[in-house]
Amino acid sequence: MIRAPAALLLCLLACCSSNAKTPQEHNAGVQGTRLQPRVHFERRALDLPGNSTYKDLAAFLTAASTPGEVDSFPYLQGSDGNATGNSTRYDLTPVTAVSIHLLNSDGTDIPVNGPIFVTVPLPTHSNLKHNAHVPAWRFDKKHGTWLKSSLGIIEQEGNQLTWTYIAPQMGYWVAAMSPSSPDPVVTQDIATYHTVFLLAILGGMAFILLVLLCLLLYYCRSPAGDLGAKKKKKKQKRKKEKPNSGGAKSDSASDSQEIRTQQPSKVSENPAIPMQKLQDIQRAMELLSACQGPAKNLDEASKRKYQFWDTQPVPKLNEIITCHGPIEPDKDNIRQEPYSLPQGFMWDTLDMSNAEVLKELYTLLNENYVEDDDNMFRFDYSPEFLQWALRPPGWLSQWHCGVRVSSNKKLVGFISAVPANIRIYEKVKKMVEINFLCVHKKLRSKRVAPVLIREITRRVNIEGIFQAVYTAGVVLPKPVSTCRYWHRSLNPRKLVEVKFSHLSRNMTLQRTMKLYRLSDSPKTAGLRQMERKDLSMVKQLLNDYLSQFNLAPVMDEEEILHWFLPQENIIDSFVVESSSGTLTDFLSFYTLPSTVMHHPVHKTLKAAYSFYNIHTETPLLDLMNDALIIAKLKGFDVFNALDLMENKSFLEKLKFGIGDGNLQYYLFNWRCPAMESEKVGLVLQ
Repeated sequence: MIRAPAALLLCLLACCSSNAKTPQEHNAGVQGTRLQPRVHFERRALDLPGNSTYKDLAAFLTAASTPGEVDSFPYLQGSDGNATGNSTRYDLTPVTAVSIHLLNSDGTDIPVNGPIFVTVPLPTHSNLKHNAHVPAWRFDKKHGTWLKSSLGIIEQEGNQLTWTYIAPQMGYWVAAMSPSSPDPVVTQDIATYHTVFLLAILGGMAFILLVLLCLLLYYCRSPAGDLGAKKKKKKQKRKKEKPNSGGAKSDSASDSQEIRTQQPSKVSENPAIPMQKLQDIQRAMELLSACQGPAKNLDEASKRKYQFWDTQPVPKLNEIITCHGPIEPDKDNIRQEPYSLPQGFMWDTLDMSNAEVLKELYTLLNENYVEDDDNMFRFDYSPEFLQWALRPPGWLSQWHCGVRVSSNKKLVGFISAVPANIRIYEKVKKMVEINFLCVHKKLRSKRVAPVLIREITRRVNIEGIFQAVYTAGVVLPKPVSTCRYWHRSLNPRKLVEVKFSHLSRNMTLQRTMKLYRLSDSPKTAGLRQMERKDLSMVKQLLNDYLSQFNLAPVMDEEEILHWFLPQENIIDSFVVESSSGTLTDFLSFYTLPSTVMHHPVHKTLKAAYSFYNIHTETPLLDLMNDALIIAKLKGFDVFNALDLMENKSFLEKLKFGIGDGNLQYYLFNWRCPAMESEKVGLVLQ
C-alpha cells in the first residue's frame, strides 16, 4: 500500500500554476528512487468555502496494487449501464486502485471544478505494455457500484510502468478490465465514429458491383445477328484506310495510349460484342476499380497493381534495398516534344506573376486538391502562398505545368517542380521537389495524372536533373519513410464545432478549453522575430542541425532568405538571441488554412504547420511551447506537426493528439534503404 503524505498533495496544490501541465512534468511524485502516486490540477479549480484557507485542508492519497490492498477498497463490482439499478453488474479485474480525497477542516469534501491528472505506479509484475489503454472506473457511492468514467494510458518512466488518467472528480478510482474488454483497449479510430457512414459506402459499392456484373452478363449474352450489317460497314471502311507505312505507330498514337483505355485482346476478338459496348464495359470496370480508393497502408498496397508506377524508376513494394544510387542512369537523349493529351485538352506553362493565372490555380486547388477522408476539410492555398511555394531560388516557369480545355481555356490540371539540394544519407543531389499534382475531379477517369507526371519528368530531365522527392498521403511504390501528422488544439471550441476533433468521454467543452489553455506570452528569454541580418547565422544553425538526419535539404543564404524571412499569413520565423548576440535557437511554422465544407458558420480553419525548429541552448520542449503560444496569439485554430526529426520528444508532452493519416516520403530514380520518421529532416509544403 503506497500512501503519499498529505504534505505532498498540498505541495502540488500550492505549486500549481494557472496552466495545466502533464503529471510527468512534476518531480514531486518521486521519493528517493521510488515512484509515488501523484495528483495535479489547477489551483483555481478549487472551490473553497468562504471561511476556509489552504491551511485548513487535509489531503489523502492512497494507492493499492496487491489483492490484499485492493480488498480495502469498495467491492469491485462494475456496472455497464447508468447506475439506475437495472443494469448488468459484474466483477472487475483490477490493475491498481487509488483513493484521492481533499477535505475541509470539518471533514467535508472540497470540490474541484476541472480536470484532475492522476499518475499511479504499477507493480513490477504487471504484464501491461507502454501505450496500452486501461479503463478508469469511479466508485459511485449513491448506487454502490463502479462506473466506467474515462480511459487511462500506461506509460514508461525509466524502468517503472505508470497508469495515467484524467479524473473529473476525486474519490475512489480503479484501473480495471471489464469482462467485455478483458485486454487493454486501444483508442478508437475514425472507423468507430463513422460506422454508419462506412457501412453506407460499402453498401453502395456492393450495389454498383452488382449492377456492373449484370451489365457485363447482358452484353456477353447479346445475340450477334443484329451486328452483321454494322460489321460489314466496318470491314468496308477498313479497306478504304491506308496502311501505316513501315508498320510502326506514330509518337502521337503511342503517347495517347497513356490516357486511352486499351481493350483486352481476347475480348476484342469476340465478334458478338461491338466496340462501343466493350468501351462501356471497360469504363464501368474502371469506375468499380476507382471505388476501391487508394491504398492507405502497405498491406493494402501489396494487393494492388500499379501499372503506371511499374514503368517508372522507383523501387518495387516488395524490394529489399541495401544499396544507394540511381535506378536509371542519366539520359543523353531527352524527348523534346510534349506528351500527348486526350483530345480537347492542351498544355500550358503557367505564369505565376500573372494575378489572373494565380487566381485560376488557386480555384483549381481549392476545389479539387487534397481533402480529408470525410470530405469535411480541403487545403486553401492562397495566391501569395503559392508564389512563395512555387518560386524559390532557381525556379523555372516551364516547371509550372498546366492542362487546359482547348475550347474555353479552363485550367483543369497542374503539377509543379522546384529545385533543391537534398542530402540522402551521405550523398548530396541536385533534384526537384514535386508538388501540387492536381486534376479536376471530372477528369480523373481520363488518366491525366500519369501524363502530367511523365511531362514534368521530361521537362526536368531537359535541365539535366534526374532525381526528385515527393510526398503523398497514399501508399505507392515505394516509400522511403512514413511520417504521421499530430494536431495540437489552440481553439478547442471551434475545432469541436466543425468536427475537426471531438470531446472525449466525460470531458465537457469547458474542461477541454482549460486543458489546452496556454500562457499569455512566450517564456524564452531573447526570443524575437527573425530579421534579414540573421541570414548567415540561421544558415549555419540550420545546416549544422540537419546534418544528423538521413533525408534533409542543404540550403544557401538565398534559400534561407526565401523560405524563412517572415511574411504575414505565409511564414513565421523566430530566433533566440543570447546576451552576446549569438543566435542559439530557431523556430518556424507556415500558414495553411483549410476550407471548412458544409458548415453554416465557420468557413475557414486557420492552421499552423511546424516547419524547421533548431535547438542548441533552449530545450526543444520549451521552444515548441513558445511556438504554440505565438500561434495562439496570432489567431490560429490548430498547430500541426509531423513526427519527424526530434518532434516525438515534445508531441505528447505538449498535448498534441495523433492524427488519422500518414504522409509517405518518396524518391524518384533513387534507391536507398528506408528510414524511420525521426531520421527525416525534410518538410514539404
